Amino acid sequence: MNIDFKDLASRHPLFSRLTGQVIWLLFEEHKASSEDIDAFMEHYLAWRDEQLSVMAALEANRSAYLRITTDPPANNSDDGYTAMRPPCKHCRALHGAILPASHPDLIRCLPPFALGCRCRAEIISAEEVPENAPLIFTSEMPRYGLHCASEWIFSVPWAKRRKG
Repeated sequence: MNIDFKDLASRHPLFSRLTGQVIWLLFEEHKASSEDIDAFMEHYLAWRDEQLSVMAALEANRSAYLRITTDPPANNSDDGYTAMRPPCKHCRALHGAILPASHPDLIRCLPPFALGCRCRAEIISAEEVPENAPLIFTSEMPRYGLHCASEWIFSVPWAKRRKG
């Protein structure tokens, strides 16, 4: 599948605003080293491409469903992730929520909602949708922001993680 990441990113509320320059400036404001910023940018680009691939797959298969999951806090003290906080209240509230890929406002409802957002989109089939699954309504979606309110992402030593 040939994915036009630029087109997908331009339609997503976060990715359309989150350029490399914006990320660099956010990290500079939080006194990150250039090594950590470079390492984070590698991480970010892989993460963004993964999320855009999910978006493309959902658009290609409108009979699929989206389930929102949240990343658990990592507990490896050697890589700096001990600074990570549990998901924010918005992410916790969305964990396990379901949205049909046929939803007319699908792209607007897809995570991530901010840089550092712990929500992820997972594609599931109709058969995998739990009987009493919470459905997402556009009005329940968190506001998109440039970075997660907990700011955990700025305190991870990204360069150390890349070397290790």
